[in-house]
Amino acid sequence: MTAFISRSNQALIIKVLLLCLICVQPLYILQAQEDTPWKARRLNMSKNGRFLAVRYGEDGPRIPGYKSGVWIYDLQNLPSPPQHLMDTFDYPVRIEFSPNSKFLALGTYDWLTIFDIENINAILDLSSLATPIRSDFRWISFSPDSKYIKSFSDWWTMEHEMSIWHIQTGQRVHAVGAARTQEWIKRPWLSPDWQQFLDWSATETKSYPINEFDIERGIGQPLGIITKRNDVGTVFSPDSSLFALATWEGDVQIYETKTWTMQSSASLYEDPCGENGILMAYSYNITSLATFCGLNGRLLVWNFETNEIVFSTDNGAGEPKFTANDTFLVSGRSFSNVPEKFHILVWNREQDHELTRYPGVNPELHPNSELMAAIGPDGKVSIWNIKSKQLLVTLPVPRH
Repeated sequence: MTAFISRSNQALIIKVLLLCLICVQPLYILQAQEDTPWKARRLNMSKNGRFLAVRYGEDGPRIPGYKSGVWIYDLQNLPSPPQHLMDTFDYPVRIEFSPNSKFLALGTYDWLTIFDIENINAILDLSSLATPIRSDFRWISFSPDSKYIKSFSDWWTMEHEMSIWHIQTGQRVHAVGAARTQEWIKRPWLSPDWQQFLDWSATETKSYPINEFDIERGIGQPLGIITKRNDVGTVFSPDSSLFALATWEGDVQIYETKTWTMQSSASLYEDPCGENGILMAYSYNITSLATFCGLNGRLLVWNFETNEIVFSTDNGAGEPKFTANDTFLVSGRSFSNVPEKFHILVWNREQDHELTRYPGVNPELHPNSELMAAIGPDGKVSIWNIKSKQLLVTLPVPRH
């Protein structure tokens, strides 16, 4: 694989490579068109924007024994075919890049495999049956230094735990009590910097303590307490300095995480969002919070410093994401077995709040704030320039 290229030149280089890909039409593309009915089911982009991992699967219902496979594209060398990582027969498969973009984790209910991207080899294989408490590796995330990965115990397990594993040795370095009362992990247990632990285990008092956390020592001194009021969404800011909690009634509260005191609050939705929840994302300049109500499709951007709603639409498409320069807000479903029924909404914050619709689901944003990868209506992965609104290329479906 080629050496890393500075971000200032990435956009130009990627465009040239994409044009080459369109013109050359290598043999493996033609072969793939002849022998595969597979469609993209999930994708994830590395943090540096160089790699795109895609899980392809059979075109059909989501059933046990569902055949699929994972490939990785080098976006700086697109004329070359994607690298095959592994075939799977599990659904779903979690795809997660490490913060340093050197590792890729694939996790299911039964197993976890971590790959070294440079060498395309597995450095860790864990089976949930062999772990001290049966782990569910669909709920994983890397530590900020990319040395560790966390998982949760199977939600049927009586002794619920959050486990932290060393990715090179497979050693479980911490087992933290983390009772789960539901299958889906809707709340963050660790802040993005892994320096604070939110204990959501309480079931009677509704008071949830926040403690210091250190990867060497585990849980430390108490920092504060949150009194939960039927929350339907939570999120940290990218720098871990703020924490937002949305309630069933449509209220959103923002806490400053040094003292865990409430900084701002607002009633953003008149009608309850209910079990569909509120999905949220902070802007990178940490002045605004985007919220999406799954019940009515309303997408808002709240400037909590001025307490103003600076953007609102009833046609939001799903989870909100800001580009790294905060110029665009993207809203789209993270997954769908029928991507032809859905679209992705892109709001240009610098051009009179202009809205643009793109077909498909699962938008992944490049760190240059211009490129977006998504699964199109035909089940193929498309790469768009959301600044120029151009479709740059549709990636070939690899042979399987």
